[in-house]
Amino acid sequence: MTKNIIITISILGFIAAVVLLDMPAVQKVLDLRKSIKDEQGLLNEKKDFIDRVEKLIGTYQDNKETLKNIDSIMPSDSDTPNLIVQLEAVAAGSGVLLSDLNFTIVEEKKGSEKAQEVRSGAIQEQAPKDYNTVSVDMKMTGDYLSFDKFLKTVEENMRLLDIESINFAPKLIGAVSGFEFEVVLKTYYQE
Repeated sequence: MTKNIIITISILGFIAAVVLLDMPAVQKVLDLRKSIKDEQGLLNEKKDFIDRVEKLIGTYQDNKETLKNIDSIMPSDSDTPNLIVQLEAVAAGSGVLLSDLNFTIVEEKKGSEKAQEVRSGAIQEQAPKDYNTVSVDMKMTGDYLSFDKFLKTVEENMRLLDIESINFAPKLIGAVSGFEFEVVLKTYYQE
């Protein structure tokens, strides 16, 4: 029995000597396993990120037409040539005769700091604007029903148009009585 104990102790001693003498190699293996686990975690994070980006690209592709419509509502520049064409088409389709058209580009106050406005002694902060406006002065002639149709068409137009003022006066158009209309409207474009 002592012989078996001596053999067991010898074997255990040999294993202990191998492990203790080869400890740096064992530590390297443990470090490599930890490094592999960390890299696997990073790889999984990157795969998740790629999946999210692919989903966003798919969503963008699905909504491309909507984004084009948004650009039509509020374009990235003043786009006055297209605005002239739109307003002439609206006028012609409504039955009013467009006689004068003037544009004024109004640059809004920009900046990263907030603008402040004083009203009744209290200071109110306003967010900076990231758009500019185009003021359009129009003169046209026609009857009331044609002008009403013009206003409805402007209201339904894809591009954002706000009517600021309307002035009218009676005018004889040939042998028919009608009106001369002066309309000031405002449209917007992005910075």
